[in-house]
Amino acid sequence: MRNTQAGQGAAGQNTWAAYAKQAREAATPPISQSELARRLGTDRTTVWRWEKAKQKPESADIVVRFADLVGVPRDEALAAAGLHPDIAPPPAPTLDDEVELILSADIDEDTRRAALEQLHRMRLRDKERRMEDIRFFLRGRR
Repeated sequence: MRNTQAGQGAAGQNTWAAYAKQAREAATPPISQSELARRLGTDRTTVWRWEKAKQKPESADIVVRFADLVGVPRDEALAAAGLHPDIAPPPAPTLDDEVELILSADIDEDTRRAALEQLHRMRLRDKERRMEDIRFFLRGRR
């Protein structure tokens, strides 16, 4: 059974379509439809149908996995998919300030993708440094 709440092409369907596409494109690192589908364990055409407002996700589980993969709040993604009735669907994904800066910059798509990939590398490097600092701190507490 397909999740087509609000009918084909209706506002609820379009909310998920716009949300899913924006969230995928803003992910760090950027993720293609094919890669997202592979990581979700679904077909690329499913992701395509989501982004074209032809279909919405059929289960909360796949939306939660989607949210985790693209880095958006789970509750927000569930609301956008029409699977969280207590929360109004957001008009767009909540993005952090760094991603928002890159997406709003007047640059071509190749530069935008490169900037998002650079941000991802910087975040990984920063995380590794924080992990080493924590390990150092914990060793000193023994």
